[in-house]
Amino acid sequence: RRSNWPRVLSCIELILAGFPLLHQLTGLVVLRPSGMLAGITRSHYVSKLAHLLGGGGACPAASICDEVDQLGSTVSQDDLCPDMGGRLMYCHDQWIERRAAVESYARHAGSIVSAAADCAAQLAEESLSDRLSELMSQMRRQEALKEELLADLQSAKEHGETLVSNINIRSRLQGDRFSDAIAVRRVLRRVADAESKFNRAWAERWQGPVTRHLAAVTLAEEAERVAAALKERMADPPEADIKEAERLLNEANSLLAKAAAIE
Repeated sequence: RRSNWPRVLSCIELILAGFPLLHQLTGLVVLRPSGMLAGITRSHYVSKLAHLLGGGGACPAASICDEVDQLGSTVSQDDLCPDMGGRLMYCHDQWIERRAAVESYARHAGSIVSAAADCAAQLAEESLSDRLSELMSQMRRQEALKEELLADLQSAKEHGETLVSNINIRSRLQGDRFSDAIAVRRVLRRVADAESKFNRAWAERWQGPVTRHLAAVTLAEEAERVAAALKERMADPPEADIKEAERLLNEANSLLAKAAAIE
């Protein structure tokens, strides 16, 4: 109806604000306007619509088709969907489904990337225990977290590659295929970058420091054992234990040398 046209134009203005490239349209087809507008009034609104899509500059050519069958004389069959009598293999529902899959993947992969960054930051803040049993427990826990995170990153990469393959196979429109695949590959680069940064942080902030700390803690506990045994032997040493005490002293000296090497 004529009263609906201002609302139509208002909606199109909102669409143009979100999709500026629509100003580059070279042609405009209005389908089935009869019954809403007639004669000169119809042409007036179509011209106004063309001017709006032209961004105030050169207006796209405007055509009016009262029936779907007339589209073939105005628009190439290669640019029309099958339900409009054309050959363009395009389905809006499939496009929505594919975009939803791309956006869902981006959100899921983004959460994994954030988890990798958080885990890498926490590695440097982890306080290492001075007791060997507790330190070993810490190492096992962190190793399990690392394996789980790397598995999630690998799964995200495989999911992304599968998604790109499906986009390239199922999408017939070059523009859709390009934009969707680019979006997924951009996320894949983020995932690969997150994996590289995490592996580097693991080696620099955890593996190296923990290896050195483990050697020091092991040495300290071994020194405690030797000192306790030496103290027991020297409390009231019989002649037979003198050689054992000397052996323990030599072992203690060896441990001191190892400690100096670690430092």
